[in-house]
This record gives sequence, structure tokens and C-alpha cells, in this order.
Amino acid sequence: MDIILRMSSFVTDIILPIFIGYNLQKWKKVMPEILFDQMIFVNLFVLSTFLNVLSFWKIQLNPELIWIPILGLLIHFIPGAFAYLTVKSIYKNPLEQGSYILSTLLSNIGVIGAISVYILFQEKGYALSQLVMLPSHIILYMFCFPMAQYYYQASKNRASRVSLKDVIFNPKQIPVLGILFGLLLNVFKYHRLAIFGDLFNYTIHIRSWLYMLPIGYTINFCQMRKYWTNTWKLSYIKFLATPITVYLIAMRLISDPEVLKTLIILSCSPTAINAVVTAKIHKLNVNLAMAAFISTTIIYLVIVYPSLLLIIY
Repeated sequence: MDIILRMSSFVTDIILPIFIGYNLQKWKKVMPEILFDQMIFVNLFVLSTFLNVLSFWKIQLNPELIWIPILGLLIHFIPGAFAYLTVKSIYKNPLEQGSYILSTLLSNIGVIGAISVYILFQEKGYALSQLVMLPSHIILYMFCFPMAQYYYQASKNRASRVSLKDVIFNPKQIPVLGILFGLLLNVFKYHRLAIFGDLFNYTIHIRSWLYMLPIGYTINFCQMRKYWTNTWKLSYIKFLATPITVYLIAMRLISDPEVLKTLIILSCSPTAINAVVTAKIHKLNVNLAMAAFISTTIIYLVIVYPSLLLIIY
């Protein structure tokens, strides 16, 4: 019965809003793209911050947690390293090479990964996903942006620089403040009322819909066709090579089985929308990044995550 309830939550919180969002493309005059951009904004900067406060207010602190952000770095860089070693044999155009590496390196841990582990492990799983996400903005601004600029300016001498101030004082860091505030409440042992647990459960479902609807709205299968074959190669990296490598490392550092299972699930996360955004900003191949984002998300939702649910239970 428990696995049936969790599978039903997977359908209602992930599959259903994506399906509805895809069908809302017919109503673009009534529901323009800017409306879905606003959904993403509310999701990332309001709901994420609120949920971070509540989850870190409750999480049981222990020394092993220090390894989680470090393993978070590996979850990003392991697939990126695999992609870097193979990309020249797949694409010759630097614009395609940059997009391919971005699509492999940047994973959707913060939303799809977070919702996936919440379905299994509730608030503990969500809090752990946010710990894994801690280095993600530093990776995006200090590594991915310069790398994307490098591939765009491969034949030029100009270099792109990102200042430390831009990394730290950036609106995208607001959810990190939620983590810090929640940890302070936890360390100083402020009592968390039971109503906040119910509020967390309601909010996580709202957050899922506000993210999945825009994903469904952006799906364009025509743009995927050209890159479908190579996206499957990318999937082997994200869904096989990365979780196996992470597991072999994490099993030596983590003793809590729920934490270990959470890391395995998060290491299977599909391509992040930030790969598309970064490719667009730096004039790389946006269609390739979008194809990777859409196809890996579909593969994850239809094959990978249901398989993980069955294996874990």
C-alpha cells in the first residue's frame, strides 16, 4: 500500500502537471509564456526559501552531513568529466560541445530531485537535497558561465570573468539564506509547531505544480528530433555512470541508509533548465540543451524514477 501511495504522489505531483502544461500550449494567447516565467520565479525565490527554513529547522544534525555538499560537487562534476572526455567524438562544433557538457554537468536536483526524495523520505529527504544543492550556484557562476564563454569565444583571445561578489550577492542565493535561518533555529533549539509540518506538506505540492507546469509548457518535440540519438548517450552518463560512481564513493563515507539512498536518487537527476538558460545567455546551441532537458526529464519520469521506487521498496 505504501509504494502505491508514493507512486500516486509521483503521478499527481510530477506527471499530471507536466501533461497539463503541455496541453496549455494551445492557449498561448490566454496564458502567455511570461505567466509561466512568474511561476518559476515564485517557486525558486519564495517557496524554496520557505521550505528550506522549515526542513532545516527540523533535520537531525550529525557530523556526516558535512560530506553531503562535497558529494554534491561530485554529483555535478562526475557527469561533466565523462561528457568532457567524450564530447569531441560526438560533436565538432564548439557551440554544440559547450551545450552538451552543460546539459550533462547541470542536474535538476533542486526541484525534480528534491520532490523525488521527498516522496520517499519526507522532510529529511528534502533537506538533504538542499544540502546537495549548496555548491550548485557557485558551480553555475564560477565554472559553467566561464566554460560556456570559452566555447563561444574558442577562436578569440577575450576571457570572461565572474567576480566573487557577483556569486555571493546574487538573488539566486536567497534560498541559501533560508537554509542558514533554518539551521540557526535548529541549533538554538527553537520549538517548531506541529502546524508547520502540515504547512510543509501542502507547500511542497504547490511548489511541484508551479515548476512542472512550465516544464510541460516548454516541450517542443520538433526541436528534439535532431539531437535525440546523442541525448541517449548523455542519458547513459547521467543515469548509469554517475550514480554508480557516486555510490562507490558515498558508501565509504555515509552510514545512514536513507542518506545513501537519497544521494543515489539525486545523482540520477535529469538535466536542469539552467543548462538551457546558460546556453541561451552565452549563445551556444540552445536546441541541443533544450532537447537534453526535455528528453532526460521524460526518461527520468517514465523509466528511472519508477525503477528506483521499486528497487528501494
